[in-house]
This record gives sequence, C-alpha cells and structure tokens, in this order.
Amino acid sequence: MKKKTRIFAILVVIMFTGISGTLYAHCDSYDGPVIKDAVKALETNNVNLVFKWIDQKDEPEIVDLFNKTYALKSGDQEIYAIVEKHFLETLSGFIVPAKENHLQD
Repeated sequence: MKKKTRIFAILVVIMFTGISGTLYAHCDSYDGPVIKDAVKALETNNVNLVFKWIDQKDEPEIVDLFNKTYALKSGDQEIYAIVEKHFLETLSGFIVPAKENHLQD
C-alpha cells in the first residue's frame, strides 16, 4: 500500500509542476498575511480570500490549483501536506508587489 501512496504523491506533484512561481518578500512567509489568508481559504473552502493578493488575470490559475488542493484535503494527510505546500508556494509567486505594499500600510 505504501508503494501506491508514493506513486500517487509523485503523480500529484507532477500534475502541479506546471504552475510554480518564485517566492516574494515577507508577505509570503509562513507567518505572513498571504499564507494566513491562503490557509484560512483552504479551511473554509473560500478561494476568494486570496484574490486581494493577486492580479485578476491570475485568478483562474489559482482557482484551478485551489480546487485541486481542496479536493485532496480529506484524503491521505501526507499527500495533502505536499499539495498544500505547493499551493502556498505557487500562490506566493503570484503576489502583486503593489498590492502587498498597499496592504501592509
């Protein structure tokens, strides 16, 4: 069974590798406001909580990744942890600096 779980985890990671970005400043650190909003979004199944951090043109890509991540929430927790981290890191790559600076004031 462990072999199937590993294969599934690898497939999930491969599925998500097409959408990665670079990390940006404090707002995307794990104690920053972007990640806090993203975790709350996943807890409440409300992707709208992260839209204030990204450009409107990027919303469809984030929604797609959010939905894939949320769908795995009730499954294997090891796999979910990997997928959740990928979602958080990807979201961090989409942060719009102007929005980050404005919201920190």
